[in-house]
Amino acid sequence: MDAKDYVASQAYESFVRLARLCEREEHGAHNSYMLNLIRKENGGGGGSHLSYEKLLSDVKQYMTGAAEFALTREMAAEDAVMIAFYLQRIKDADTSEELMEICNAGVAILINYKPGWTGE
Repeated sequence: MDAKDYVASQAYESFVRLARLCEREEHGAHNSYMLNLIRKENGGGGGSHLSYEKLLSDVKQYMTGAAEFALTREMAAEDAVMIAFYLQRIKDADTSEELMEICNAGVAILINYKPGWTGE
């Protein structure tokens, strides 16, 4: 396993967990979904019984659900606009790289709305 890919996939998990306020095993928040997609793109066996299209579709579905849920929560208007923008980008994305950019940007916003987070 490429450690770089594993670390990168953590942003996906963080995005879904922060957006959904859920645990790792809920709502597709486990990083293995993104990790399998990354591996499949790189010619590896990630989810070898699943097609690339299925892996991509699943990750996009979990991210879409997370972003839609995040938009139901109270947040600053400018942050809600950015999450809505990312929602459209998720739907248009074709690669794990595009999705990971969204995850990283989304985490930077959503961390401010994590219960108990003081910003310090």
